[in-house]
Amino acid sequence: NKNIIGSREAVQGCLWLCFCFLPLPAQHIRTLYYGVPKPPSPDAGACRELFGTHGLAPGGFTVAIFGRIEPGKGQHLLIAAVAELVREGRDIQALVIGHAMREAYLVELRARVESAGLEQRIRFAGFHPEPPAIMGCFDAVVLASKEETFGLVLAEAMRAGTAVIGSRAGGVPEIIDAGKTGLLFTTGDAGDLARGLRQLLGDPELRQRLARAGEAFADRQFSEERHFARLTEYLSGAA
Repeated sequence: NKNIIGSREAVQGCLWLCFCFLPLPAQHIRTLYYGVPKPPSPDAGACRELFGTHGLAPGGFTVAIFGRIEPGKGQHLLIAAVAELVREGRDIQALVIGHAMREAYLVELRARVESAGLEQRIRFAGFHPEPPAIMGCFDAVVLASKEETFGLVLAEAMRAGTAVIGSRAGGVPEIIDAGKTGLLFTTGDAGDLARGLRQLLGDPELRQRLARAGEAFADRQFSEERHFARLTEYLSGAA
């Protein structure tokens, strides 16, 4: 009488691949998405302080990428995308937030920023204890991972009311309905990421529409209350 609960639909596909090692009937494999707390909206003063602390200009189009600083998280893709847009004359800046898992990669990222002359446009904030608390300060949040089991950062940003762009990796397409609740880009393709950022930067109405729709979707799908209710139903045999 074994059961498996996965955090995304893609998990079910993986399980079928190893069915010969873990034989379970379909009704014993369920999807249960994470519950994500609703963050309070940061006030304008707190956002100005955040930007000032890290040397970012107030009022400009600002994108953030959250997560461990390592190649698989794709921070180099965001740097390349921002560099492309700046060459086009676009006013964009970025904050890279997270602790370095590989110091050599962080050194490489800083060198890329310096080589592109983007020291005033791309800043490194290091570790932040409460990322969801500041996600509402940004015009967009990017997830650029090569592989991603779920994409928790995106769900958090959506609940914060911020537009999101994610790579087509793992469970990310389950979180983002492309063109409706956010934008997707081809995994590993900095040019495609730049295309998405260009859309959001050049069309504030689109950005706001995606942010509102994403927030409404995340509030329905990823609330802690929904997660607990579905888990309780499943464990009680009602699901």
